[in-house]
Amino acid sequence: MGDKENSIMEARIAETPVGPVEYTMAGGGPAVLIVHGGNENCHLNLRQEGLLQAGYRILIPSRPGYGRTPITAGKTASEQADALNALLGTLRIETVALIGSSAGGPTALEFARRYPRATHCLLLEEAITKSWVPRYSPQYWAMKWMMSPRRQAGFWRGQREAFDRDPRASLIALAKIFSTRPPLEVVEQWDEEDIAFYRKLLYGLNSGSGFTHNMDHLATRLEEIAVPVFITHCRFDRNVPFAHALHAHRRIRGSVLYEAPSLSHLILMGPGKSAVVQKRMDFLKQAGW
Repeated sequence: MGDKENSIMEARIAETPVGPVEYTMAGGGPAVLIVHGGNENCHLNLRQEGLLQAGYRILIPSRPGYGRTPITAGKTASEQADALNALLGTLRIETVALIGSSAGGPTALEFARRYPRATHCLLLEEAITKSWVPRYSPQYWAMKWMMSPRRQAGFWRGQREAFDRDPRASLIALAKIFSTRPPLEVVEQWDEEDIAFYRKLLYGLNSGSGFTHNMDHLATRLEEIAVPVFITHCRFDRNVPFAHALHAHRRIRGSVLYEAPSLSHLILMGPGKSAVVQKRMDFLKQAGW
């Protein structure tokens, strides 16, 4: 299964002032720019079908180091924010609503701070908002080694093979990483549709040369962000702890914090996914987008 099977859009390459940027775009109307998480790319499908049906235009760039966007387009969160702004200029899009997902959080926060005129509003979904893995810790070096450009393809191949061999065991292992709740409690909430959704996601994951840089991303001066901000986060997220949501909420004046009715980092899986998607839609409408 390839990336294109996971996407609801066709990928293109834009030649921008910072270099080539891969992206997918579909729909018409106000633009929603999705800043994807780690190990993902522009083919990501974060249940944006509802946004398309509501008349939004969905734009998903592959951040530098992912997909066909070279890491030279931006290694830091601020440089990647500049790359997104360059893409908008090339596509002649003046203003967007921004969704920053997981490891895409620092880039989304930097974009909102650096380019307030281009940011109508910002939605953070399970987003990293401060230092993530302690730098130079054993976990840090282990992840750097495992997700290096030379090794990451083998890692994801092994993950896919393990899932196909024993899906339940793989899901239990996943729940241990992504939730503080008992793994079986988490897995039992995922129905067949959720598991199919995760399988498509898993088959599209690729760290490229982006993830090892992503680990060092850090958004700065969050208190300067002046656009409407909606923070969605699961209290039981082990991968990106709830403290990240509190960190952003306390520093961004007027931000709204919504506790996702989910049991893990994967808030678009489980019975709470519909509520998460609806809250996303409600905020965009309330923000006048």
